[in-house]
Amino acid sequence: MYSLLFLATVSLAFSLVLTPLIRNAFLRIGVLDAPDASRKYHDRPTPRAGGIAIALAYTLAFALLLATRLNAGTIIWDSLPLIAKLLPAAGVIFVIGLLDDLMGLRPLQKLAGQTFAAFVAYLGGIQIVAV
Repeated sequence: MYSLLFLATVSLAFSLVLTPLIRNAFLRIGVLDAPDASRKYHDRPTPRAGGIAIALAYTLAFALLLATRLNAGTIIWDSLPLIAKLLPAAGVIFVIGLLDDLMGLRPLQKLAGQTFAAFVAYLGGIQIVAV
């Protein structure tokens, strides 16, 4: 229980710190999503790639949890082989999302990337088994 509370609190704190930093960096370099009349209704240009802050926040929170002596840290250590199998697929999903934020991908391109990520997970030995 305390481990989940720790994980939630730490990831929230990292998100609160990292999101403005990433936002300001993307504002400075001009990677913005401009409003248009058809799909994007925000009032002014908005920085893209907010997923970077979220991915960093949960990665850092899990790393910090592993460094502590809380029970969930040992559960995660025991699950490292499974995490190692899922990590490449998660990386593909992250890259697809980042490319979509930076360049804009078509739906079919995103679907192809997600299908590739599922294939990578399958090659890593991840399977869904009906019980």
